[in-house]
Amino acid sequence: GVPVTYVPARNIIFLSFALSFAEAIKARAIFIGAHAQDYSGYPDCRPEFYRAFAKVIATGTKAGVDKKKIEIKTPLIHKTKAEIIKLGIKLGVPFELTRSCYNGRNLPCGKCDSCYFRAKGFKQAGIEDPLNR
Repeated sequence: GVPVTYVPARNIIFLSFALSFAEAIKARAIFIGAHAQDYSGYPDCRPEFYRAFAKVIATGTKAGVDKKKIEIKTPLIHKTKAEIIKLGIKLGVPFELTRSCYNGRNLPCGKCDSCYFRAKGFKQAGIEDPLNR
C-alpha cells in the first residue's frame, strides 16, 4: 500500500509549477527524476501517472490546445537505484550533499524506506555511500 511517508499530491505540485514556468518560457520539455523501481507504493512515481499528466498538459494548457507539445521526461523512471547512483558518479553528483532520510536527519537513520533503498542502491552499485563513512 501507500506508505506513511506519502506526501499528498507532491509530484502534482512540482509538475504544476514546472509546467507553468515551462509554458511561460515556451519550453518543450519538463524533466523529473522520479523512478518506478522500488517506489514503495508512491502512486505519483509510476509511469502511468506521467502518462496521465501528459494528458492534463495536452487538454489543460494553452500550449496543449495550440498543439505545442510540452513533454514530461522521466529519464530515471525504469532505472534501478544502483544504475542511478552509477550515473550520478559518472556525472559528478556530490552524493555527500544529498539526503534521502524521511526522518530529516543529516545521516541516514537506516530504518525508513528511503534509507533502505539508498543503502541497497549503493551496495548494488559497489560504491560506498559517503554519508556512511
